[in-house]
This record gives sequence, C-alpha cells and structure tokens, in this order.
Amino acid sequence: MRDNIIQHGDLLREELSADTIIRVLDGESGADILEKSDILKITPKGIKRNHAESDRSFAIKKKVTDKKMVSAGDI
Repeated sequence: MRDNIIQHGDLLREELSADTIIRVLDGESGADILEKSDILKITPKGIKRNHAESDRSFAIKKKVTDKKMVSAGDI
C-alpha cells in the first residue's frame, strides 16, 4: 500500500479532498489532515529518505463521542 502512495500521492490527496470526505471529517479535507499528521521517525524500509512522501503517516483520525457512535445512521 505504501508503495502505491509513494508513487501516486497526488491521487490520494485528490480523493481525500472529495466533498464526501470533507463532510465526514466535519469540514476538513483529509489531505489537510495528512499534512498535519505525525511525521514518522524512521523512513520505512525500501523508501528513499528524500522522497516527499517518505516521512508521512497515512492515518487519518477523527474523534467520535460515544453518543454519536451508537446513534442511528451516523457511522
């Protein structure tokens, strides 16, 4: 998966900027969240250190309350 992201990071950011993603993330683009996400301390094996995507975490988090989690139709 990481290899595809390394090769096509622009496509990932494009998809994470779709209206549906922005709605799910309460008005924030997934691409913006990735830019603010944790930087990896160690470059993954097989990835060049100087590659633009080499130090990125590709996890997007959203805090969800217990009430929202159990309410019908929200998740």
